[in-house]
Amino acid sequence: MGKKDVKLLIILAIIIAVFCFIRLIPRAVSADSVRISQNGEVIGIYSLFKNTTIDLAHNRITIQNGKVYMEDADCPDKSCINQGAITHTGETIACLPNRVIVEIIGKKIISGTKPVNYSGIHFDTLVNVTVYNVPDGLNVSEYIGKECEKYELICSRTLENSELYGLNNRSLISDKTVDYNGRNIKAYKVSDELYTMISKGKEAYEESDGRFDIAIARLTSLWDFKSGNAVIPDKAEIENALPCLSANDIILCDDGYIAFTNDETMIDLGGLAKGYIADSLKTSLISKGVKSAVISLGGNVALIGDKSGKPFNVGVRKPFSNASAPALTIEAGNVSVVTSGTYERYFIKDDKLYHHILNPNTGFPYETDLSGVTIICDSSIDGDILSTTLLSLGSKEATAKAQELKNEGIYVILMDEKGNVLYNSYNG
Repeated sequence: MGKKDVKLLIILAIIIAVFCFIRLIPRAVSADSVRISQNGEVIGIYSLFKNTTIDLAHNRITIQNGKVYMEDADCPDKSCINQGAITHTGETIACLPNRVIVEIIGKKIISGTKPVNYSGIHFDTLVNVTVYNVPDGLNVSEYIGKECEKYELICSRTLENSELYGLNNRSLISDKTVDYNGRNIKAYKVSDELYTMISKGKEAYEESDGRFDIAIARLTSLWDFKSGNAVIPDKAEIENALPCLSANDIILCDDGYIAFTNDETMIDLGGLAKGYIADSLKTSLISKGVKSAVISLGGNVALIGDKSGKPFNVGVRKPFSNASAPALTIEAGNVSVVTSGTYERYFIKDDKLYHHILNPNTGFPYETDLSGVTIICDSSIDGDILSTTLLSLGSKEATAKAQELKNEGIYVILMDEKGNVLYNSYNG
């Protein structure tokens, strides 16, 4: 074998060694596909790098130069759409009324594993869960989808086959009575999950001096923040509902029974259900061996671990903005980041904004100079309750409360309607 042949063999060996070494390095490969789903069914997968327009019955999606836009939506509430472009794996835009989800999928590899993403519309919000280390035997999409469906059948106020709907309409099993001021009242058997959520709601009612009230369903049913023709409820209807709005009228009985001292009292768990579900999903995924994941239920984000040894980046939306760029980004790991805002559901009548966070004492939205409150803490359900309560207080009282919460390891960010940060105790 000549010297030239030896040199060629050496060069070839070096090339092979380098190639094998590169193959072993965890790397990120650019996303190359756009997946479009409606009503939980995939209706098409398209190349991210081939310009095209997809016209659905009520939505138009445009893919152009590696960017994806939701350009048009014929639906009652167009504010639900992120009208900024998405460009990277895992980014999602959605039209909730039409139940359309657009997401970028690809072959992103982290620490040698392929992350798996689930996107679906549940609880009137976009649920997005990404697991970065998938344990053997765990079908992420199937598991998350079934868990979300289970919780919808427990705590939805509007689904007629849900457990909460049955409780509000007093159609659940009632084989027990309790004594209340000398009269026997019916008690209704509920699941452990529903009992826990209602218990937490009653506790929050007391700790917030009645500002956070789960017995508000009679009022929330009067306000319509979803249709394009929202109107202010009739004043007489609001006044008729007010006497029914008190969590004190809910009795927690032994053995998982719930009773009501007021026959007209109805429960709405919208202020804490997503927090409870996020906490439950986090606990169950950890028990299955998941060590790195992001669980996002609208403005409620629960983090498991970190991302390859680095904190996750959680964006906080700028109030009343549809832009994809967040007002600020929080670096965090293994905590919950929960945001409540007056911009989430609202309408404007006669130049006045009416938002969905309602005052049980007046029947109208809380008067507040805050538009967004973000809580960083260990528990999503606590973050849900605190973000709503602080928003109702206004900036002055909320700042004072936030300073107290910092001593408990709970951090707060307060924003006004323009996205200005009025207070920030988080330095992560």
